[in-house]
Amino acid sequence: KPLTLRFDVSTTPTFVKEVRVKVPMEYSYEQTEETAGSKVTKVLKAVRRVTKFHYDVELEWSLSIYSGTSVDERTVLMSNKSSSVIVKQAKDSSGLRISPQSHELPLTWLLKQVNLDDMASQFKVDTS
Repeated sequence: KPLTLRFDVSTTPTFVKEVRVKVPMEYSYEQTEETAGSKVTKVLKAVRRVTKFHYDVELEWSLSIYSGTSVDERTVLMSNKSSSVIVKQAKDSSGLRISPQSHELPLTWLLKQVNLDDMASQFKVDTS
């Protein structure tokens, strides 16, 4: 039967919060005030208000192997689930989402190239 290695991955973003922050700009200017014979000079820095959107993005992946066409009976070799907070200046979260994807690598030919006596491959790569 053919043997196949399969990699599955997906991400799920969840909106957490929206925060308005002040971001300093390069520009500044001086303002001088005169009161009762004294001069006071203030340096004013320009700021802009920016809205930042926080998302909790969960990444889930698994590496499995199956025989023939029995994908539902595959054996999971490794898997992991992790999450991270991503901060964006756009509310659109479509760039953070990966629809469930599967990538498969047939292993049958490769395994037939292994000499079981010394566990060495029997094929060579022609680099000339």
